[in-house]
Amino acid sequence: MDGPRRLPLTAKRRELFLAELSRHGVFARAARAASPHSKTGAIYSFRDLRDREAEFAAQVEEAMEHARAEVEMELHRRSVEGIDEPVYGTNGVQIGSRKRYSDKLLALRAQSMMPERYASRTVAQIEQTTTIKTRPSLGLDELSPESRADLRRILERELGRDADEVGDAEAKS
Repeated sequence: MDGPRRLPLTAKRRELFLAELSRHGVFARAARAASPHSKTGAIYSFRDLRDREAEFAAQVEEAMEHARAEVEMELHRRSVEGIDEPVYGTNGVQIGSRKRYSDKLLALRAQSMMPERYASRTVAQIEQTTTIKTRPSLGLDELSPESRADLRRILERELGRDADEVGDAEAKS
């Protein structure tokens, strides 16, 4: 027989994979849990199945959504409810506990839930929201060469200097 022997992805193995995936959302770890006989955990078999079968793909997405919800709940617990941290006396014996909250996790949660208010902006987003004021085009490109020459003479006469200097001064402002 060529290559390693592949066991079928039975209903039991699929169920084990999906249960494990919903716990933590790590595809490779879930595949290994459902395939202890395999060195690679049959990762590719589960990925191929997901890509081939729409029903299994939907189940994988549902498991991932459950895992994401678990992460959200843990972020909430640590940032809003706090975690109990033991407090020890000078003799090393625990004398009580205190609540510890995570400002960093609260900030991450705020960025996730209210990105319009708290998400950090990338350069692309800043450029997208920035309005650059430009002068409207006067349509001078559309003038005939004769009209441009006339306009140049008028500007030189009115401003008392060479028209090229006028263009350079406007370009700098």
